[in-house]
Formats: sequence, structure tokens, C-alpha cells
Amino acid sequence: MPQDTEATSQELPPVFLLCDDHPMIRAGISAGLKGEFAECEIIEVENVKRALFKINSENVSVAVLDLRLPDGSGLDIARHIAEQELEIPCIIVTSVSDPRAVIEASDTGVVHAFIEKDADIEPILKAVSAALEGLFLLSPNQVKSALRQISTENKLDVTASLTEREKEIMHLIADGLSDDETGEKLFISSSTVRNALTGIYRKLGVENRTQATAAMWASRKGETTF
Repeated sequence: MPQDTEATSQELPPVFLLCDDHPMIRAGISAGLKGEFAECEIIEVENVKRALFKINSENVSVAVLDLRLPDGSGLDIARHIAEQELEIPCIIVTSVSDPRAVIEASDTGVVHAFIEKDADIEPILKAVSAALEGLFLLSPNQVKSALRQISTENKLDVTASLTEREKEIMHLIADGLSDDETGEKLFISSSTVRNALTGIYRKLGVENRTQATAAMWASRKGETTF
């Protein structure tokens, strides 16, 4: 009997949350989703407040979120999903290129794609299909490209995407301090330092401590390692 219930649950049509404050854009994306997924439910909302209400009250499969909303950002919704540990993949769409938003989207861990709006609905449909399969189209290369752009705009300051605490940690690491020594200096545990470094590596587009230190030293000298 439980097996039959599970099979029935798996066969339920997907529920898409579509959050955009422009009715025409919502209508276009909604039509594309209905054309791509013969059986689906689409919940349309126009702001962060309504989106959060639906996220908490409906069984949403994928959330398609505009970056800029009247009362905040689609990233606010993604962060809420991440903080609540909800298994809802997010697709961020935007009409304005913003490399910092790409980094922030990647940092949430729940944004599967970051797409610029244009006349073609196909990239959004492709991203939604991939998200339903648990796949990420927001790639390390896209994040690294955003970091390059930020570095150029900020005179090669690779720390621009880091929080103040992350900058403090990275400066100490670049000065040669160990995790334990860094933790003692900042009055935090070494495990907190290690967890922070994982996020720092992702933001800087590097793979390890050596590369992060090199990026930090290059930033101090006004150079770049990317």
C-alpha cells in the first residue's frame, strides 16, 4: 500500500511558482511552461511577500523568480528556501546583467540557473526541465566570469564579493595564519573558519587555500590571477 501511495505522488504534475511584477512577462513564461509541460500547475505572484506565502503553503516543484521585485529580490526568496531547507530549485531571471547577483545566487545553493531575459523562452524552459531533474545550469564558469567582471569593475579587488567577516578571515589566511590561529584572532572556532573558507573559495572561483591566498595577494598588489 505505501508503494502505491509513493508512485501516485511521483506522478503528480509539477507545480511552478512564477514571480514577476510584469503581467505580460508572467503571461509569456506561463504560456511557455504550459506548452512544454502538458500537465502542470502555475502559481503566479507579483512580489516577494506573496511568493513567500505560496512557498510556505504550496507544494512547489520549481520557482522561477525575477531578480528585481517591488519589495525586494528573487534572491530573497531563494535565501528563504535555503534557510528553511526546502527542496525547491530556483531559476533567477533578469533583464539587467548583474555579476554580483550571479555570485549571490550561487552562494544560496538552491539557484539552479541564472538567465537574462530576452525574446526566447527556450533557455527558461531548458532550465526548468533541468531543475526538475536536479541539474544545475549555473556553472562554475558562469560564476568565474562574473568574478572577472567584478574584479575589473572594482580595480581588480577580488574581495568585493566577500562579506566583512570573510575578508577578515582571508586576510589572516593570506598572512600565513593557520585555521586555529585565525580562529583565535577572530574569537571563532577553527571549524567556523574552515566552513567560511569553503564559501570564500566558491566566491573567488578557486579550488584551494593556495589559490585563494594567491588571489588575495594579487588583489593587494592591484593585479589579478583570473
